[in-house]
Amino acid sequence: MEKVTVLIVGLLILGITASFRPPLIINSIETIVLFLRDIGLALTYPKYFHNDPRDYKPLPFESVLKNMSSSTEENDSAWIINTEYEGEKRPTTVLLVTKYNPDRPSVIYHHGAGSTRPLRDFDFIFGSEFKEKFNVFVVWAQYHTSKAEYLTKSVDSFLHHQETFAGSVLAYEEIVKFHKKQSEKPVIAAGSSMGGIVSSLHAFYFGTADYYFPIVAYPNVGEIFLGETYKYAVEDIDQKRKNGLYFSSFAVEKFDKKLTAKVFPIIGTKDKVVPSNKALEFWEERGFDVLKYPYGHFTSGIVRTRIRETVLRKLADGRN
Repeated sequence: MEKVTVLIVGLLILGITASFRPPLIINSIETIVLFLRDIGLALTYPKYFHNDPRDYKPLPFESVLKNMSSSTEENDSAWIINTEYEGEKRPTTVLLVTKYNPDRPSVIYHHGAGSTRPLRDFDFIFGSEFKEKFNVFVVWAQYHTSKAEYLTKSVDSFLHHQETFAGSVLAYEEIVKFHKKQSEKPVIAAGSSMGGIVSSLHAFYFGTADYYFPIVAYPNVGEIFLGETYKYAVEDIDQKRKNGLYFSSFAVEKFDKKLTAKVFPIIGTKDKVVPSNKALEFWEERGFDVLKYPYGHFTSGIVRTRIRETVLRKLADGRN
């Protein structure tokens, strides 16, 4: 999820080897990178959710989202979505990557957790081709401008983590509403890792975009961040794992079945960061058609050409 240095190194390595795409070799490299990631997380302080009291009772994400207000400041290069929850104000940024053209469809992208360079992340997966064909909006999550800011203001408490996700979900909705007021062209909501979670949460709580492509993600943030690959990141993780409210806080109980026709999850079947077994169980039990690749959490980088082709194909199919 978080883009620590070793993950970036891993992506560069995978970018070199991706033309060959032998799953065994690439997945072995990812295993080494994740081992280095564990070392980095063990040495990282402060720990995730360190401000949570031992008896903390996480709220349902739906409650946080519905009780959060927002206002938007717009300029030519970015919007600031100012959210407020229980008196606390927090900013989410929307980067306007291309000049808006109502004759083009729009694509919304969101980076992974901890990433401080969201435009680089978009370019790595979608590249210049999408800038030429789409209005591009990149959502930059609350307090993701530096690692220190991320640790002290975004994942310092589980509530702030929820507010970060909620702010991004509301940013997606602002973009969708803006586009639909200006254009009859479709709008696509996408994202990788944390961004995939945000796009799926927007689908379940708003569902107003025309297509969704959550990559290496499913919406249960509690399960993911209290999972095995975060065991060195979270403060007092064993105690938190005993508290079922962390796991149920992002549960999706009911949803519009029509979403199965426009939400297209992309999963790496060897993913350990966002556990592929839980992700596949979530999507497939609810009837979603999952696009699977035999890689891990770096799937979005390894098969980025296929991801682009999938998005363009679905868009073309919708026009016919």
